[in-house]
Amino acid sequence: MPKSKLDLTKFDFSKEEIRAISELVFEELTQAPELNALHSIWTGIEYKKQIGFITGSGLVGKKKQGCNPSAQDWQINTRAVEWDPVDWQIIITECADNLNDTAATYCRNNGVRIDDLTDTDYMDILVTVLKDAIKDFLIRLVWFNDKDAANYHVSSLPKAAATEQTAGSALVGTVYLAVTASTQGAVKCALANGTVIYLAAEASTGNAESGKTYYSKDTEHPVSVVDGGIITAGLDVDYFNILNGFFKQLQAAVTADNTKLVTIAANSEASKAAQLAAMTPSAAYNVLNTMYYKLSPKVRARGAARFMVTQTIVDAYEQYLSSVEHHEITYHNLVDGLKAFKFRGVNVIPMPIWDEMIQGYNDLGDTYYKPHRAVLIEQENLAVGTPEEESFDELDVFYDKPSHVNHIEAAGRIDAELLNFERFVFAQ
Repeated sequence: MPKSKLDLTKFDFSKEEIRAISELVFEELTQAPELNALHSIWTGIEYKKQIGFITGSGLVGKKKQGCNPSAQDWQINTRAVEWDPVDWQIIITECADNLNDTAATYCRNNGVRIDDLTDTDYMDILVTVLKDAIKDFLIRLVWFNDKDAANYHVSSLPKAAATEQTAGSALVGTVYLAVTASTQGAVKCALANGTVIYLAAEASTGNAESGKTYYSKDTEHPVSVVDGGIITAGLDVDYFNILNGFFKQLQAAVTADNTKLVTIAANSEASKAAQLAAMTPSAAYNVLNTMYYKLSPKVRARGAARFMVTQTIVDAYEQYLSSVEHHEITYHNLVDGLKAFKFRGVNVIPMPIWDEMIQGYNDLGDTYYKPHRAVLIEQENLAVGTPEEESFDELDVFYDKPSHVNHIEAAGRIDAELLNFERFVFAQ
């Protein structure tokens, strides 16, 4: 028999010990920060379209030239951002018969409406919990999604090694030529450093040709190679490939210009425990301090940038303050429900939901994929486009009489865009 959406298997009370599902006590739900408190929301984004930004201009002002002066070469710089919103959908169904023989059976209606759960305490709980799940979904969507998302996977490949051959002389040993991946019969192999190459299916014969490299192939001592993505093995990647989120865009930006990058050494440790332990109090301070001074002085002077950081960095920085300055972090409400503290006068927003998602969704077995992350950026630079903001909270709850199935559905259209690739610092 199918299970109900609310797991009641953990309760050992009898049906007589509960008269309404609303008597159950909620554990504290993870509250994702409101989307509009962390990002700039652009409404009216319903289809693919381009918007332009003025990003400054060139130099003006030279010594007076006298008569017939030459015009100065001056131009206003612009940058185009293209919105490309995608549709998302949530469909949850529940059959009232799944509640039979559970405490929730007391929530059901009577008579002809016995299968209709839409106005019951049970449905109230499903809707309440689902709304919190949608908040988490939106953070996962705009930060962790990647159109190329793939599960983490390690392959054991034959070991390949280049061999020295004398041009014009008979080949020594059993050797193979490198070919492209699309070559028929190509064998996927790896060098000792993990670099993947493809070798011809058949061994080379005759004399060595000048300018060609030949490889031996060792199947008894394979090389382990990561040939997948960063999504925890076994998770459905369809939850992660809707659009390119901010982490994907920030990574692309610092790959193109590494002056915006601060490398966190702790992320490179060889085990999860070592990664977490390496975020020491001094390391946390150094991350924040390096990011602060790496941010453009012009952006700093404007005073609108703020840190968003994993809880791992916050916890370590709090220990730094206790050990060095003998006081604790003083929090203030950035907005209702979202707390921050100050570092050199700049708001620092802890993002524990990042930690939860990294450890849950970027688990690479022995390690986490970059468990310590931080970005120093202006809110307006993190743009989320949607037809209307209210669609995030709208749920359609209905009962389908022909199928006797209850439905909860939500849908929307959304995009996430890093508007300016110059005005931020990213640490990972």
